[in-house]
Amino acid sequence: AEHFPLAIPRWIGRFHNAAREASPVSFSDNLHRSPIGSLLPTPPCATRLQTRSRRRAGRTAIRRCGLSRRRRGLVDWGKPDAHLAVGYVDTQRLAAMNASARKSHPLQCVQALRALAALFVVGFHSTLLLHDNFFPRFRPWENGNSGVDLFFVISGFIMIVSSRRLVGAPDGWRHFIQLRLVRIVPMYWLATLAKLFLIAAAPEFARHTAMTVWNAVASFLFVPSYDAVGVIKPILPVGWTLCFEMFFYVLFAGALFFAVDALLAVGSLMVLLSLVSLVAQPDWPAITTLASPFLLEFALGMIVGRAFLSKRFEGASPTWAVLAGLLGLAGLAAIPADGGWSRAAVWGSAASVALCGALMAERWLGQR
Repeated sequence: AEHFPLAIPRWIGRFHNAAREASPVSFSDNLHRSPIGSLLPTPPCATRLQTRSRRRAGRTAIRRCGLSRRRRGLVDWGKPDAHLAVGYVDTQRLAAMNASARKSHPLQCVQALRALAALFVVGFHSTLLLHDNFFPRFRPWENGNSGVDLFFVISGFIMIVSSRRLVGAPDGWRHFIQLRLVRIVPMYWLATLAKLFLIAAAPEFARHTAMTVWNAVASFLFVPSYDAVGVIKPILPVGWTLCFEMFFYVLFAGALFFAVDALLAVGSLMVLLSLVSLVAQPDWPAITTLASPFLLEFALGMIVGRAFLSKRFEGASPTWAVLAGLLGLAGLAAIPADGGWSRAAVWGSAASVALCGALMAERWLGQR
């Protein structure tokens, strides 16, 4: 009996590979819960195996979370064997980190919907290019413009969902606006500078651009302005959508700054501003074009976002998800709409239905 513990290392070694697949503590725990093992002291090799397993599990979890052991304070230096088990990690904290990492993963179905919105816009501009330059009888696909409306609805949804941890934070509004600026400003400014260089170097390739000094400055500030021929558009014409996006971000940051409900405050303000467009006059300043029915689409997305956070879509069946998604996309692709109010009513509603379908499908399709 006194020599029995010496045989333990060889016995454990035979099952060393199996222990790797097990929980970091399950192997040694099961050994000492057995009738014979309960009478034995913990062999040193079992302690080493448990330490290695915990170190391996800790490194794997840290790598998945993209964190550093030392910088994030994950090493439990209070353990007796901390100088040997440098990778020993508090399993409860790791579980919380893993859960947080899973929650922070993007919604795959919503990402797919954004890709479809981009394809809609590309479809419109491609067919417009063919019509203007090669085939005059070819009709542009006007419904491709509905991709912009889908983008606006998704943007309202994303802001509600992604900023939920910033509500009530002292610097939440600053963190929010910094993230938005980093995502949009560099690429947009770079594209605008490229357009300015094209105008200066080869003006024949920018025949439809007639800018003024203020028009150039306002383009970098995301402020609507008149160009040299009296049309409200930035130097990069497609940038008009970013003017609405940045206006929405400023209003949302204001709600975070004053610690008010973003859906209630920003949504109500957007409804009021959209009503201003009913009495707008042609001689009003260009910035007043931001008071547009397009703002209602951001509000629709915010409503969908609040419903998502309230888990309204979790129990939906795949049939309802597919039906809502297809109906929404069909409305965007086939039903015509002309003018701000028509687009907000038709394409904005269709985009909201498509977004709801994507969120319903996320539970069983987005994880594949």
